Amino acid sequence: VSAFLLNRSSDLAIYLTPDSIAYMFNTSKNYPSADIIMGNVYEHKYSKTQYDYNEPILISGGYEVRKWLLTHEFAVSSWNRIFNRQFLINNKFFFEPNILHEDIPWSYKVYTKIQNVLLLPKVTYSYWYNQNSITSTQHVTDKTVRSYVRGCQIMLEVSYEPNLFVYQHLYIFRSLLNASNARTNCSSPEIITLFKSVRSHLMSRTVKNKRIIYS
Repeated sequence: VSAFLLNRSSDLAIYLTPDSIAYMFNTSKNYPSADIIMGNVYEHKYSKTQYDYNEPILISGGYEVRKWLLTHEFAVSSWNRIFNRQFLINNKFFFEPNILHEDIPWSYKVYTKIQNVLLLPKVTYSYWYNQNSITSTQHVTDKTVRSYVRGCQIMLEVSYEPNLFVYQHLYIFRSLLNASNARTNCSSPEIITLFKSVRSHLMSRTVKNKRIIYS
């Protein structure tokens, strides 16, 4: 299987390498305990792959997997992965409707149930950065701010292990900073109010746990 995917208002943005799906599926048979199979990604903007491994790497244990997520050791996305369909349905892991960057809160929830992640060395996905895409332009600023804020709300409702508290809140704080960067051009008072409410919630919870966030 190979495929080209076109991003909005751009030339070629994504290339799914030949036989990538078959490669990930066949490799998964040797790792039955893996909840997620991740192929490698080649990022043309940086002329490098996302992971630098010569053989498959199995990240074992829910705590370790969640720490890898929160410290950005692997990308937060739903693409270039194989999931067990029944696992997603049984746990009701569905995308939040009508927001951008929906795979951020979605992945955050999914990883509450993940125990093992398999990283594959072979590139299965090539990515061209698109400066005109909906995730990098300002023509949908209000929706962008609302999407980041809604994502933060969802993530604040999810509990990880207590000793991941700092990683967890810095991770959410990063999304809130993205909303803050975009809100200067936001025209909706309702969204600004929602942003401030979520910011206060995050900060008060952090202080109550005797933590300080510097920004």
